Amino acid sequence: MTWAWGFPFAADAQFVRPHTTLRRAAWRISKPLSWTARLPLSPAAMAASAVPSRSDWRAPGAKVAIWGRNGEKNAEALAALRAVGPPAVALSVDVADRSQLQPALATVESDLGPVSILVNNAAVAAFGGVLDLSPEDWDRVIETDLTACFLLAKYAAQSMTKRQAGKIINIASTYSLFGSALAPSYSAAKGAIMQLTKSLAIELAPHNIQVNAILPGWIETDLTEPIKGMALYQEILTRTPAGRFGTPAECAGAAVFLASAAARFVTGTALVVDGGYAIR
Repeated sequence: MTWAWGFPFAADAQFVRPHTTLRRAAWRISKPLSWTARLPLSPAAMAASAVPSRSDWRAPGAKVAIWGRNGEKNAEALAALRAVGPPAVALSVDVADRSQLQPALATVESDLGPVSILVNNAAVAAFGGVLDLSPEDWDRVIETDLTACFLLAKYAAQSMTKRQAGKIINIASTYSLFGSALAPSYSAAKGAIMQLTKSLAIELAPHNIQVNAILPGWIETDLTEPIKGMALYQEILTRTPAGRFGTPAECAGAAVFLASAAARFVTGTALVVDGGYAIR
């Protein structure tokens, strides 16, 4: 199995330690959460969700491909992967450049095998409302956050349909649900990802391909770092029942589930990981 994505997955099937009467139940729960010999691919691995801890890269038999524009962060992620064992490659790819996408995917499949799981994790944000945002910044956000998501899903699905199996996980946002005067282009792109996820799920279900979205709330990343200097930061903490920003590693569990056999009957849905932000 080949992955393309930015989240390291905690695929350790031993999250329940079997004891006597619990042994059979634990096995039934944990076995579907493995993805032996599958290839996950994650474009723009460091763009929106940084690299979680090394312990989250323990997918048994998985091979992992990551893409990103930042060569230094690519190298760090690749070293973390190789330290815990999975065969992996890291490619320098700008997903906003459409001409790079198909050649990069072909390179991944040549090096590691067919992509079984795609995690669309690339994102940029441009701060500025409709009165101030430039058309160029609007185009940059839509191209990176939405169009690249569509094109990579298209190209990966063309490969997955040949094997009649696959998983596509699109990283949206709780701002898929809300408007934003601070970053309307980001909110518009992430809202569209929700609708794209549903549409892809309907089309690809007959091919045994599940398509779902993860909606992170406020997560500690380079993308959200500027928020800490704004009055909005305290407002976010007050509104979030958990009282803090989340970490990239806390999104990993959601991705593990959606990428696993346990989620074979889950498609077209959105899994919110936000510390309760959206319920207020």
